[in-house]
Amino acid sequence: NDNNGSPSGNITQSSEMQHLPFDNGKRFGAAKTLFISDSDKRKHINLNVKMMYTADFRDSPYIGMFESRKIKVISKPSKKKQSVKNAESVCIQSGTKIALFNRLRSQNVSTRFLHVDERNQFEASSHEWGSFYIHLVDNEEPCMESTTFSVKEGFVQYGSTVKLVCSVTNQSLPYMVSFR
Repeated sequence: NDNNGSPSGNITQSSEMQHLPFDNGKRFGAAKTLFISDSDKRKHINLNVKMMYTADFRDSPYIGMFESRKIKVISKPSKKKQSVKNAESVCIQSGTKIALFNRLRSQNVSTRFLHVDERNQFEASSHEWGSFYIHLVDNEEPCMESTTFSVKEGFVQYGSTVKLVCSVTNQSLPYMVSFR
């Protein structure tokens, strides 16, 4: 679902659905990829999640429809299309909600997502992911870790000192410097 900013304000919808099972006691379903065609010029999308029971023991299998917040589409542009004019659209502003993953040697099977587990511990998981606020922090501030810290406005750049805070638990990692 997306309001693509067209003059008519039409909302385009895709009827494609992906089944995300909650088997084996899992509390989540995960779609690890979202394909957006090169010809699709939308800058933002919203995902709709339709929840249903699949077992036959319910009178009504429909639970409800849930819509995500606006998601900014950031794709890797082709080398031919890279330019300064689209640079701001791929910048991350302080206070933005992000998700992080690591992949070894470009192998999808080795992908690990950062999340905070039920013990409030940070973990790299192949099955669960979390969302985090990324904040620019003042380099001049003493490096003493505390639950309070001063945030700066602006965009995260290589060499910036940042603080990651879990959007669900408010657990945070120590100050970090962003590198390429």
